[in-house]
Amino acid sequence: EKKDLIIQISHEASQEAALKAMLNKVLDRWKDVDFTVVSYRDRKETFILGAMDEVVAVMEDSMVTMSTILNSRFVDGVRSEADHLDRLLQLFAGTLDEWLEC
Repeated sequence: EKKDLIIQISHEASQEAALKAMLNKVLDRWKDVDFTVVSYRDRKETFILGAMDEVVAVMEDSMVTMSTILNSRFVDGVRSEADHLDRLLQLFAGTLDEWLEC
Protein backbone atom coordinates (compact mmCIF):
# COMPACT_ATOMS: atom_id res chain seq x y z
CA GLU A 1 0.00 0.00 0.00
CA LYS A 2 2.65 2.55 1.02
CA LYS A 3 4.91 1.35 -1.74
CA ASP A 4 2.22 2.04 -4.34
CA LEU A 5 1.61 5.50 -2.90
CA ILE A 6 5.32 6.31 -3.00
CA ILE A 7 5.54 5.12 -6.60
CA GLN A 8 2.53 7.23 -7.57
CA ILE A 9 3.89 10.36 -5.87
CA SER A 10 7.30 9.81 -7.45
CA HIS A 11 5.74 9.41 -10.90
CA GLU A 12 3.66 12.57 -10.52
CA ALA A 13 6.68 14.55 -9.30
CA SER A 14 8.75 13.30 -12.23
CA GLN A 15 6.06 14.29 -14.71
CA GLU A 16 5.69 17.72 -13.11
CA ALA A 17 9.47 18.21 -13.29
CA ALA A 18 9.38 17.28 -16.98
CA LEU A 19 6.69 19.92 -17.61
CA LYS A 20 8.74 22.51 -15.73
CA ALA A 21 11.74 21.64 -17.91
CA MET A 22 9.58 22.09 -21.01
CA LEU A 23 8.50 25.54 -19.77
CA ASN A 24 12.11 26.51 -19.17
CA LYS A 25 13.04 25.28 -22.64
CA VAL A 26 10.40 27.56 -24.19
CA LEU A 27 11.68 30.53 -22.19
CA ASP A 28 15.31 29.79 -22.99
CA ARG A 29 14.57 29.43 -26.69
CA TRP A 30 13.21 32.96 -26.87
CA LYS A 31 16.40 34.37 -25.33
CA ASP A 32 18.25 33.50 -28.54
CA VAL A 33 15.74 34.95 -31.01
CA ASP A 34 16.73 38.19 -32.70
CA PHE A 35 14.34 40.60 -34.35
CA THR A 36 15.93 42.05 -37.43
CA VAL A 37 14.91 45.51 -38.54
CA VAL A 38 15.98 47.11 -41.78
CA SER A 39 15.73 50.64 -43.11
CA TYR A 40 12.62 51.31 -45.11
CA ARG A 41 13.76 52.39 -48.54
CA ASP A 42 16.08 55.38 -48.17
CA ARG A 43 14.52 56.70 -44.97
CA LYS A 44 17.07 56.71 -42.16
CA GLU A 45 14.59 56.88 -39.30
CA THR A 46 11.97 54.46 -40.62
CA PHE A 47 12.42 50.75 -40.11
CA ILE A 48 10.52 47.61 -40.98
CA LEU A 49 10.88 44.05 -39.74
CA GLY A 50 13.39 41.95 -41.60
CA ALA A 51 13.24 38.20 -42.09
CA MET A 52 10.82 36.67 -39.61
CA ASP A 53 11.22 32.99 -40.50
CA GLU A 54 13.02 32.10 -37.26
CA VAL A 55 10.56 34.08 -35.13
CA VAL A 56 7.57 32.38 -36.74
CA ALA A 57 9.17 28.94 -36.37
CA VAL A 58 9.97 29.51 -32.69
CA MET A 59 6.44 30.81 -32.11
CA GLU A 60 4.89 27.73 -33.72
CA ASP A 61 7.14 25.40 -31.71
CA SER A 62 6.38 27.29 -28.51
CA MET A 63 2.63 27.10 -29.09
CA VAL A 64 2.79 23.35 -29.67
CA THR A 65 4.86 22.87 -26.51
CA MET A 66 2.49 25.03 -24.46
CA SER A 67 -0.49 23.04 -25.72
CA THR A 68 1.24 19.84 -24.64
CA ILE A 69 2.00 21.27 -21.20
CA LEU A 70 -1.46 22.71 -20.61
CA ASN A 71 -3.19 19.50 -21.71
CA SER A 72 -1.10 17.29 -19.44
CA ARG A 73 -2.87 15.76 -16.47
CA PHE A 74 0.21 16.65 -14.38
CA VAL A 75 0.05 20.41 -15.07
CA ASP A 76 -1.42 21.41 -11.69
CA GLY A 77 1.99 22.01 -10.10
CA VAL A 78 3.03 24.44 -12.85
CA ARG A 79 -0.41 25.69 -13.90
CA SER A 80 0.01 29.37 -12.98
CA GLU A 81 3.41 29.62 -14.63
CA ALA A 82 2.17 27.79 -17.73
CA ASP A 83 -0.96 29.94 -17.98
CA HIS A 84 1.09 33.12 -17.65
CA LEU A 85 3.56 32.09 -20.35
CA ASP A 86 0.73 30.95 -22.61
CA ARG A 87 -1.02 34.33 -22.26
CA LEU A 88 2.23 36.13 -23.15
CA LEU A 89 2.77 33.93 -26.18
CA GLN A 90 -0.85 34.38 -27.32
CA LEU A 91 -0.48 38.16 -27.03
CA PHE A 92 2.77 38.15 -28.94
CA ALA A 93 1.37 35.79 -31.59
CA GLY A 94 -1.52 38.21 -32.19
CA THR A 95 0.88 41.15 -32.38
CA LEU A 96 3.18 39.24 -34.73
CA ASP A 97 0.24 38.39 -37.00
CA GLU A 98 -0.71 42.06 -37.17
CA TRP A 99 2.88 43.08 -37.97
CA LEU A 100 3.16 40.49 -40.71
CA GLU A 101 -0.07 41.64 -42.33
CA CYS A 102 1.21 45.21 -42.71
